[in-house]
Amino acid sequence: MPRRSTGAILGSLIVLGVFSLPSCKDPGPADITIPPFPYSQPYAWDTSSAQAQSLDADSITLTLQEISALPYVESFLLVRNGFLIAEEYYTMGGKYKFANIASVSKSIASALVGIALREKYLDSLGQKLVDFFPEYVTSALDPRKRDITIEHLITMRTGLDADESKDYSNILNQNTDWMKAIINLPMRANPGAEFSYSSLNTHLVSGILTKASGMTAKSLAQRFLLDPLGISVISWPADPQGYSFAGSGLVIYPRDLARYGYLYVHSGWSDGKSIVPEEWVNVSIQPHDNTYRTWGPFTNVRYGYMWWTAQWNTDSLFLAIGFGGQFIICVPRYDLVVVITSNLNCTDAEADQRHFALLNIVGTHVLRAVIR
Repeated sequence: MPRRSTGAILGSLIVLGVFSLPSCKDPGPADITIPPFPYSQPYAWDTSSAQAQSLDADSITLTLQEISALPYVESFLLVRNGFLIAEEYYTMGGKYKFANIASVSKSIASALVGIALREKYLDSLGQKLVDFFPEYVTSALDPRKRDITIEHLITMRTGLDADESKDYSNILNQNTDWMKAIINLPMRANPGAEFSYSSLNTHLVSGILTKASGMTAKSLAQRFLLDPLGISVISWPADPQGYSFAGSGLVIYPRDLARYGYLYVHSGWSDGKSIVPEEWVNVSIQPHDNTYRTWGPFTNVRYGYMWWTAQWNTDSLFLAIGFGGQFIICVPRYDLVVVITSNLNCTDAEADQRHFALLNIVGTHVLRAVIR
């Protein structure tokens, strides 16, 4: 599962501008600079009851009881059939309590790749990383890096030694050019040979999007994704050169996360408009790695295009997961989205325990609540 990653990119960002990465052992939450409250209005969902949307009310009540007993959870939202069925906040701020969504950020970045293909900023997923950064191509460059493609980046199969469990804070903090520092990391395998989850891969994707479109990933998202959905990212960090960091650290309202998840449940369509190309959504939520994992009640867990895919019994679903208990869980068959946010005060081992506990609650109660 997602780790604290890349020198605690997941946990200790200074956002709204350039940020640095402290030690991955730092247990502290994000140090976030936010405009005056309220920054913006979270998405205004229509509400309904569990019964009206064919959900067992007792199962939902039990879900909320078990969630409320977990001291780290900050919010829980359940959407079905386009209605907000359950919405609970466990810290001050209510619906205005925003969340650092950690690696859930990657699944938002995924949409930007599909949008960039639609807008002809990108030609194909087969385009090479070095073609966007010719300034870093030298005679000393490992020749295997010339074969790294966009698809390798979004499926975490670059071959770069950028594994999420390692601390790269010193490398990045000592460089003002993060793209160069990442590209210059050693290779651990040939491109495409193995899966190795890394926020640094997603940062390279952000750099490619900027090189291709002339816009930061944040600006690209604002124009083609966030504004059309009527949602906003409250804070989006950038590296010293101004490249949006899309691997983690986005700050957003839980209601807006649910809006994004619901967009994907409906194949990229919202209010009769295609926001993210349907074909891109469909291919993104298909598995693209060959490692089969079991996470609590979810089996056949694999990686798509910056989304996780899984099965619950015979039903397919897909998930965005972030360190410490951040989730968007999407079940298209049930027209259902679950959003959970949590604080970031935990170790890697504790984060795994949180993930399994939360997934067990969703699988045991929420999905079984659907009245077929």
